[in-house]
Amino acid sequence: MSTKKYIYIKKDLPDGNFLEFEYFYDLETYMYKLDYTYLPRWLHSDKYPIKRSFIQYNSNIELSEITTDILLRSKVNKLVLTNYSREKICLPQNIKHLYFYYYNKSINNLPEHITHLTILRSFNEPILRLPKDLIYLYLGDNYDQELDCLPENLQILKLGNDYDKPLDNLPSFLQELYIQGIYNHPLDNLPNRLEFLETGEFFNKELDFLPCSLIVLKLGKNFNQKLDNLPDSIKYLYLGENFNQKITKLPSNLEILEIDPFSRMRCKQNYNFTNIKLLVPKKLVDNNIIKLNNLIEYNDGTTPYSA
Repeated sequence: MSTKKYIYIKKDLPDGNFLEFEYFYDLETYMYKLDYTYLPRWLHSDKYPIKRSFIQYNSNIELSEITTDILLRSKVNKLVLTNYSREKICLPQNIKHLYFYYYNKSINNLPEHITHLTILRSFNEPILRLPKDLIYLYLGDNYDQELDCLPENLQILKLGNDYDKPLDNLPSFLQELYIQGIYNHPLDNLPNRLEFLETGEFFNKELDFLPCSLIVLKLGKNFNQKLDNLPDSIKYLYLGENFNQKITKLPSNLEILEIDPFSRMRCKQNYNFTNIKLLVPKKLVDNNIIKLNNLIEYNDGTTPYSA
C-alpha cells in the first residue's frame, strides 16, 4: 500500500491573486514538500507528526509582506525559488537556506541571516558582498567571475562546469572545495584549513603546494601528474580514469587509495601498498599493474579478493 498522498489546494490572497501549492506527505519519512507559499492552519496542528523541510515558490511575483509573513509562520528554514528573477529579496529571519533554480541578478544585498546559498544555473554576476555568516555557497553552471570577496567564514564552496578563473584568494576558513568542468589553473594558494578537495574533469596541473590540513583528495578524469609532493595529512586519495604515472611516493597517513573503475592505467606499479586499502578495478591486478595486498577490493562490480 502506498504511503504517499497528495493534496492540491488553491488559496485566495487579499490582493486578488492566489497561490496554488501541492502538499506531499510521506508516512514513512514524515517529510513534506510545499510548492508556493501558503500553509493552511491545519498543518500547524500538533496532531500531525510532520517534519517540515522547505517551501518552493514558483512565482515571479515579488516577495511581499504577505509572502514573508506566510514564510515566517511556516517555521521552515529553506526557501526554493524556481522562476524568481527579481533583485529585491526580503525574507524573514527563519529562512537560512536560499536555493535558486535559475537566477541572474545581483546577490550583493541578500539578507544577513542567510547561511546557505545555492544558484543552480544562469547566474554570472560579479560578487562583491555576501552575508558574513554564509557557510555554504554553490555557484552552478554558467558562473565564471573572480571570487575575491567571499565571506571569511565560508566553509564549503562548490563551483560549476564553466568556472575557469584562478582560485588564489579564497576565505581562510574554507574547509571543502569542489571544482567541476573546465577549470585548469594551478592550486598553489589554497586556504591552510582546507580538508577536502575535488577537482574537475579537465584539471591537470602539478600539485606541489597543497595545504597540510588536507584529508581527502579526489582527482578528476584527466589528471595525470606525479604524486611525489602530496601532504602527508591525506587519508583518502582518488585517481581518475586517465592517471598513468608511476607511483613512487604517497602520503604517510594514507589509508585508502581508490582508482577509477574505468582506469586506463598501463604503467606498472612497484610501490609497496602495505597497510593501504586499495579500491581498484580487477583488470589492473589481472594485468600485473597493481600488486595484490590483503586489503584490496575491486570497485568494478567483481568479487572482492580474499587473502
